[in-house]
Amino acid sequence: MKKIFITLMGVCLAFGACTNDEDETPKKEEGTKTENTDDMPEYKWQPAKAIQLDAASKAVNEGMKAFAWKLFGQVMNGEKGKDVLVSPYSLEADLSVLLCGLQGETRQELLGVMGLTNASETDINRYITTMGKGIAEADNMTRFTSAYSLWYNQSARLNPTFGEKIENGYGVEVYPVRFGKEATDKINAWCAEKTGDRIQHFLEKTEPDELMHLLNAVYFRSNWADHFDNVEARPFAAADGGQQTVETMWETFNGTASYAQKEGYVMAGLPFNNGAFEMFFVLPDEGKTLSQVAAQIVKQAPDVAGMETAATLRLYVPKFESEYSMDLNGALKALGCQKMFSEGKDFQLFENVEMPVSQVLQKTFLKIDEKGAEAAAVTDIKMLTADPDASQPKLITVDLNRPFIYGIVEKSTGLPLFIGSKGKI
Repeated sequence: MKKIFITLMGVCLAFGACTNDEDETPKKEEGTKTENTDDMPEYKWQPAKAIQLDAASKAVNEGMKAFAWKLFGQVMNGEKGKDVLVSPYSLEADLSVLLCGLQGETRQELLGVMGLTNASETDINRYITTMGKGIAEADNMTRFTSAYSLWYNQSARLNPTFGEKIENGYGVEVYPVRFGKEATDKINAWCAEKTGDRIQHFLEKTEPDELMHLLNAVYFRSNWADHFDNVEARPFAAADGGQQTVETMWETFNGTASYAQKEGYVMAGLPFNNGAFEMFFVLPDEGKTLSQVAAQIVKQAPDVAGMETAATLRLYVPKFESEYSMDLNGALKALGCQKMFSEGKDFQLFENVEMPVSQVLQKTFLKIDEKGAEAAAVTDIKMLTADPDASQPKLITVDLNRPFIYGIVEKSTGLPLFIGSKGKI
């Protein structure tokens, strides 16, 4: 095993999950307590609970992981050097609910884009519900919630079959409303409640001609298994060529952090609490750009949950907070989703209404500090209608002092929940 120093300067974020036969999470005496951030509850430490997936769910999981990386790559390409932060998990969850009301060519096209061509509606529902429950229970000291709501024009008639599927299968809260300021305020209040107040003003307004808003909200908060005890001002080489001096956390981790050396970049992972979740960092080699490495890892879809534990790893990570908002229509169309935005004949969400999706919007938030990380996302699928009828190990160092990719992952399944980049602090 090695000692490693890594100074990270750029980032990519992901939550995920994969079934492992062996539990390789950090060992800690059961019953001890971890120091918590100010408003985190204090629980006794318990071992990580790996998420168990059946054969069909494993196949869905592979498709979802591949789609997560493709989405991140497409968003990065579209933003041309800007920092991004997406939640593949939130989008996948929201699209899974939408699939309950789709049929024909539009459904098959969306399934193909998501890597789920051979998955049945039952397979997808079982996977999403298993993942939601499993992620929430993987670490008793981590907060994770995933919630759904459907807000639709009260003059429209919800297809009862669709309504039954989403309420019973996904626990979707259903609200008929008159769109306008009051409905906007209610939707924003729901988003704030489900994201720990991190996403408070999701929608600027709603209009009377809107048919529906189908929402998923995800919230994550957890403490590091081992906290950073050191913070100092350090240089950061920004993606635009500028030089910054930023607050940088650093710590030497003995046997708890993970590391992998790849062609063109290095990866480091730092576990939360009992090791069920891990935040990963991808640092391009000197001379490599974020876009070059992002294109490389999108093709490879690396197993960010499968890095080896480093005997000693010294990790330098800038403290940062990211907020991001994006219309995902362009990214989804570039990935092959065309009919969903142009044809309404395959939509069975409402009676006597055949309208395509008008917009897929996502807003995200992520913050890391010495004690841990907090992340949130809201995804909205909107529709419009005009007529609503060993020996001393070698020390390895990772120093995030230039643009990097970052992520958080549920280690037993590897499915990204968030993915982002950081070129400027």
